[in-house]
Amino acid sequence: MTVRKHGTPPYRAVAVHGGPGAAGSTAGLAEGMAAFCGTLEPYQSQRRVDGQIEELREQIAACFAETPVVLVGHSWGA
Repeated sequence: MTVRKHGTPPYRAVAVHGGPGAAGSTAGLAEGMAAFCGTLEPYQSQRRVDGQIEELREQIAACFAETPVVLVGHSWGA
């Protein structure tokens, strides 16, 4: 499970990339958001949406994020 951490805890925001093939594509977004609050950048690997939801929940919990968190994402269309 890979999660990059930007800024300082508590982590209150999560930058979510589009699909399992775009890991790392929200790095710039996460870095920019870190100026305002601690931000997580999870790298998701699951192929199905239901698997990605569960994987994301586990990644957020494993990083002791301040819940609820704000999810910011992009690139879910093709």
